[in-house]
Amino acid sequence: SERLRDDFSLAELSPTEIVVPQFDRTDGGDLALHDYALAVASVDGVERVVTEDGAYYFHPLAEEILGPFAVSSADDLAGEDGTRISVLLAGEPISPEAESVIEEVRELAAPGLDSILVTGESARLLDTKDAVFSRLPLALGSIAVATLLLLWVMTDSVLVPLKALALNVLSLSATFGALVW
Repeated sequence: SERLRDDFSLAELSPTEIVVPQFDRTDGGDLALHDYALAVASVDGVERVVTEDGAYYFHPLAEEILGPFAVSSADDLAGEDGTRISVLLAGEPISPEAESVIEEVRELAAPGLDSILVTGESARLLDTKDAVFSRLPLALGSIAVATLLLLWVMTDSVLVPLKALALNVLSLSATFGALVW
């Protein structure tokens, strides 16, 4: 694993995939796909974008897009009802930099393309984090309410459940603080 990480790009092993499910190749659809691929290729942190038409590279020295360059294996990116765009990120797929690239790619406008779906290792991690953190207040609140109610019913006291909840919060905070330290 160390040899692979040091000598090769890990992004090659798990590229980010963009799916355009309802891709219409008529009425300027190919041009819209070309423009979108150029926009994705120009995002900081994107090394290469491969579509069914070819590959797009961003040249940082000239600060302009050089492409499309034909690639031999792009035919498997086209489907009957849609197309797929393969995006190779410059850094590691599981990193804060990759997450910011995914967020920026998702915010790109795609005029002429109905919907854009971004997936891959980086996108899955970002979506998982969002899902967990969006439900965290609800989970913590329900645990606190259940603890207060159960201890109130068991002890018939208001002070004991409040003390127990406060001590639980303090001990968990100390545990997480020691873990981070």
